[in-house]
Amino acid sequence: MNKSQNIGDKLTFSINTDEPINIKDLANSLVSFSDEYLKSAKIKDSSIQVTEVRKGSYIFDVIMVAKEHILPMVENAEMTIEFLDKLKKIAKFFLSSSEVTDTYSPTKQDSENIKNMLQPIYNITNHGTMTVNLTTNNNHLDGFSVTAPEAKLIRENATKYIKQLEMKKEDEEEINFFSNKLIYFVQTRLNSKDKGQKSICEEISENEMATTFANTEIQNEIMDNPYHYAFFVDIKIHRIKGEIKVYEITNMHQKIERDIE
Repeated sequence: MNKSQNIGDKLTFSINTDEPINIKDLANSLVSFSDEYLKSAKIKDSSIQVTEVRKGSYIFDVIMVAKEHILPMVENAEMTIEFLDKLKKIAKFFLSSSEVTDTYSPTKQDSENIKNMLQPIYNITNHGTMTVNLTTNNNHLDGFSVTAPEAKLIRENATKYIKQLEMKKEDEEEINFFSNKLIYFVQTRLNSKDKGQKSICEEISENEMATTFANTEIQNEIMDNPYHYAFFVDIKIHRIKGEIKVYEITNMHQKIERDIE
């Protein structure tokens, strides 16, 4: 049986308030805190465990536990400090901005985690504070701290930022690959005032699609007689917002005569 071993130092996750906290908000907050902390783990099969819940408070002592080999103690300490520095960096970003920048931009998962972590004090009407402090060698060191007003600003900016990331992703090009599909051409440069070629691959879409070629060798072979034949090809499909924009033919397997009335 493998022994589990502690890695990193003890962290104290606390919410300082006299108000009751929604149990779902508290649970989601702890789960998001755990997820974010685990992302800093440098070995697999790690988990976050609560070692103590202080009586009459929202104070949780937690440690990271690993089933396998332990890192040297100096790396353990660095990992925990790096995690706290990351939390502070994310909070600082959302206290001043909700825009993607070239210098530092949190991931969508980081943004969702910080939102969920701060949910309990976001709903507090009076002043409250969430802190994550480090305990090492029986010394208590200040770590991450956010007040209720700061939590509201962070969550509001994080919400805008996540929507911005989602919209940006929708505008990004999506690529799909299809192998050995039958296409036929309905337009070429030779018989149309419109520039470019259009083809139909009925297995993918009944619509005519702008069509390009990965290289001139494929282009010359197909364009030698584009209407007399249909072609079995490999296709690279370019989509934007889920809509097909271009077929790119990357390889031709064979051509067959079309039955054209």
